[in-house]
Amino acid sequence: GGWRRCRGPGGAAGDAVGDPGGRLATLSATISSQDFKVRSAALAELTSLCVESQHQVSDWGQVADMFSARVQDNNSKVALQALQGLSQVVSANGAALEPSLNALVPALTTGLCNTSAPHRSMCSTVLDGLVSSVNPQTLTPLLVHAVEYGNQRAKPQLLEKLKNSVSGLHARKPALVTKLIVPCAAKNLDDHKMEVKVANIALVKELYRALGDALFDPREPAAAARLR
Repeated sequence: GGWRRCRGPGGAAGDAVGDPGGRLATLSATISSQDFKVRSAALAELTSLCVESQHQVSDWGQVADMFSARVQDNNSKVALQALQGLSQVVSANGAALEPSLNALVPALTTGLCNTSAPHRSMCSTVLDGLVSSVNPQTLTPLLVHAVEYGNQRAKPQLLEKLKNSVSGLHARKPALVTKLIVPCAAKNLDDHKMEVKVANIALVKELYRALGDALFDPREPAAAARLR
C-alpha cells in the first residue's frame, strides 16, 4: 500500500507523500519499529527524501534525531546503513544539519570506538564530511569537547578532525582558534600514547601554519614555552 493519510498543519487530511511534514511523521514512527527490516526500509526512505527531495524536508532537527538514534542501533547492519545514509545527506546538504550537531556529533564520536571496523570507518567519513560542509564555529567546540571528555581511544582521530578544522575556523574567527584549539593541543602534549602524540604534533604544526608566532601567546607563557 501507499503512505497512510495524515493530518496536515491545518488539520485537513493530506497524502503523506505530498505533505513533507506527514512524511517525516510517518518515518519517525516506522524508523523506531521493533522490526529491524522496517527500520531499514524507513532509513532508506529517509535518506532518499533528504538527498533527492531536500527542499521538502520541513524539520532537519527531526531528521538529525532519527539518524542519531539509528547510528546507535543495536542491529549492526541498520547502524551501518544509517551511517551510509547520513554520509550521503551530509554530502548533499550538510549545512542544513548544522543546528542539530549537538545530537549528531556525540553519536559519531562514540562510534569511532565501535567494535566494528566498517562502523568506525563510516563514523570517521561522516565527521570528515561535516568538517568540510558546516560552519567550523559550530563544529569545533563539539570536537574539542569530545577530545577532552570522550572515549580516549578516539582521541587520535578527533585530533586529526581538529587539525582539518583549523584553516576554516581561522578564516572565519581566528580568536576561536586561540581560545579553543590551542589549549586543547597544549593539554595533549602530556599524553603518553604514541598515536596521540603523532596526531597532536600534526595539529600543532597546522596551528603554527595558521597563527605563526601568535601561537606562542605571551599571555600564556607556560603553554607557549611547551608549544615551542
